[in-house]
Amino acid sequence: MKESYLPVFVVNLKKRFDRKENILKEFEGKSEFALTFVEPLKNKNPALSLWMTIKYIVKNHVSDADDLIIICEDDHQFTDNYSKNTFLEYIIEAQKLNADILSGGVSCVRSSFQINSSLFWMEEFTGFQFTVIFRRLFQSIIDYKFSVGMDADIVISDMANNKLLLYPFISTQKEFGYSDVTVKNNTQGIVQNYFVATAEAVDSLNKVDAFYKCLKNVDESDGFEANYNISTYLISQIGREEYLENVKGQFFNRSEFDVSVIEQVEDENFDFSLWLTIQKIVKRAVENDDDVIVICEDQHEFTAQYSKEQFFKNILHAYHQGVGVLLGGVGKFGSAVYVNEDRFWINNFSNKQFVILYRSMFQVILDEIYQPGNECDKILSEVTSNKMVIYPFIAKRASKQLSVNTITDDIKCSVKSFEESFDRLSKIRSYVKNLTDNNNSKIVNGK
Repeated sequence: MKESYLPVFVVNLKKRFDRKENILKEFEGKSEFALTFVEPLKNKNPALSLWMTIKYIVKNHVSDADDLIIICEDDHQFTDNYSKNTFLEYIIEAQKLNADILSGGVSCVRSSFQINSSLFWMEEFTGFQFTVIFRRLFQSIIDYKFSVGMDADIVISDMANNKLLLYPFISTQKEFGYSDVTVKNNTQGIVQNYFVATAEAVDSLNKVDAFYKCLKNVDESDGFEANYNISTYLISQIGREEYLENVKGQFFNRSEFDVSVIEQVEDENFDFSLWLTIQKIVKRAVENDDDVIVICEDQHEFTAQYSKEQFFKNILHAYHQGVGVLLGGVGKFGSAVYVNEDRFWINNFSNKQFVILYRSMFQVILDEIYQPGNECDKILSEVTSNKMVIYPFIAKRASKQLSVNTITDDIKCSVKSFEESFDRLSKIRSYVKNLTDNNNSKIVNGK
């Protein structure tokens, strides 16, 4: 890569004179870029047209000397954060970190963490208006079988293993009041709001990461006594006695749990009945002067990773970190922040089976008023920002269906969601450790 030559391919319909004029103005005076305008390949599906064009660019316009290219949509605009020298430095840094892509800004992101002052790793993203693609991804793009219903940015996000982001953003999308690819973006102002919200999300995740890094480690010798048992409430639904007996078996010979069965409050609205039941349990916890409790649904199953010692260690350490809700496993979550080998912070969740609640949450839950249409998991997820999930999962949804001979699609989907969530966290953990170790190695070696 020559410093004065960054190949930029601008996807632009010839009839969009306003957008071409915009791009020419954005790159005016930026001699580090060499622009090539590419007419999108014709297809009645705009998303497929964009992908075909990206593939065409990689296959036909990339020279053997190009270590990278920049794909630029014609609604790209630089922010005040752009600096030639800094951008070139971060391209070199991204190459050293074996990045597949480096994005100048995104409209949505899930799970990110800071590598250095302006370089972030991200788990998933949308937004493709200014993206550096490195050579290691070229062949994957050429070989990929794109189909109707897909979006180019999401495909790249899934395809690329190592996705890096510059933050503060150096690129956003300019509002033109219409979109050639995404129909829902035709509303004036919606695109700008996406980028503002995403910037706030990256900043928030970074603050969460910094917060937990600043907390002192808890003395490993601190812990629960060997004979300590924790109040555990099993929620039983009428007509599901087989499930209740099955989940009781999960706690057999586990004396660390003091198990009580709580019948779910009857109501035609399932989520309302479940929320009332949780409040009923919390009231009992207050009466019993409990410091921490477990609420367990009847399709809970312990994983092979469960151990009494690690369980109590996580409860204690999460308490010292100010956690209000600690999950034994999770079926769905939004973004996650790696805290340590044992836990992740998550910004929201749904589909849980095994919940640890601390005293700090008791009154908050009792004061929460159910709003019609709300999902119980959503309410529990939103009552506090201090929530974590144990890793590896110690709890999941049981795959066994007891009332019929076959496993329903609902059960399959729920079980699979736990597996997918675990895989996501494993991937995040792997990249956090790899990139952190890489940076630490540079510091030690004075590089």
